[in-house]
Amino acid sequence: MTDKPNAPKETNAASNLASVRSICRNILAKVYGPWFSRKEKSSADCAFATNFLYLKPLLIWGIGVAFFCLILGFFVDPWLTSWIKAHMSEAHSSVWRTITNFGRAEKYIVMCLIAFAVLALLSTRSEGAADRCRAGARNSLYILATLAVSGIAINVMKFILGRQRPRALFENDFYGMIPFNLDHAMSSFPSGHSQTIWAVVTPLIILFPRFSPICIFFGLLIAFSRVALTVHFLSDIIAGAFVAIATAVLLKRYYLDQARQDTVTGFETPPWLIDRTQAWAAGLRAHRPIIEEPVLGEMLSKKKSKEIKTNSIRRKPSPAIESKPKPKKKAKPKAASKPKTKE
Repeated sequence: MTDKPNAPKETNAASNLASVRSICRNILAKVYGPWFSRKEKSSADCAFATNFLYLKPLLIWGIGVAFFCLILGFFVDPWLTSWIKAHMSEAHSSVWRTITNFGRAEKYIVMCLIAFAVLALLSTRSEGAADRCRAGARNSLYILATLAVSGIAINVMKFILGRQRPRALFENDFYGMIPFNLDHAMSSFPSGHSQTIWAVVTPLIILFPRFSPICIFFGLLIAFSRVALTVHFLSDIIAGAFVAIATAVLLKRYYLDQARQDTVTGFETPPWLIDRTQAWAAGLRAHRPIIEEPVLGEMLSKKKSKEIKTNSIRRKPSPAIESKPKPKKKAKPKAASKPKTKE
């Protein structure tokens, strides 16, 4: 009696799911052409469709951020940068310069490399904390990969867009873009410092959610320091932060969700790398001089016999004789010099 009312609901859910899949398939077929129209690639179509649906929130956010940055670029960026330039004192600028130094990527890359090397080494030596060390090594590698991938994406965008920095607005009264340019003065969009700090902060928020308010505060503070110093526009730091956040979300699948827990990197070691390392180790063993056991025994016996002979010949040291201090000689009184008489 109770199963009959639920049957139409199940059929409706199945039909709705099938209709959603068909709609997604039709959209992808229109976008990507005849590649999706082949029937023999239905499994590949489904896999690509699931990946597309997984990336859909990021695509929507990316379109929204791009539209928002476009509005800021037309209406807010020149006015806000000019206002900050007019009202920023030298004392405040020195404080913001100190803050913005925390947005350089070199120190974070070195820290991640050191942490990965140390934790990977500890995972092989300490049996009790091996799992924790491997997890820490994967986390440091996750932050390092986020820094590297988002940094490459940022530099490519800088080269393609070629947006002028605020300095050109103040000195030459020029505000715009010169695409495909390698000049440092034309690499304002997106901000590299904002990308760096958010590439570090976002994985930390994912790994340690309880510290997310502190991480968000430092991310916003260091990113805004670029606007306060009139080195970047507001849209630059927003775009840099979004690229870093999107990269961290995409790499989370490979370093946290689908990572292998028994490895340091989170990935399975490829067979060709294992074969090469084994061949290299075998080559080292082949070139190492091997001493046979009887020869080694003769060498040890000769060494022991020499030690016995030296011990028998060695004499005991004679007791030390205390040396008495020599008495000091008394100085003889000098004879009085006779006065010379004149002849």
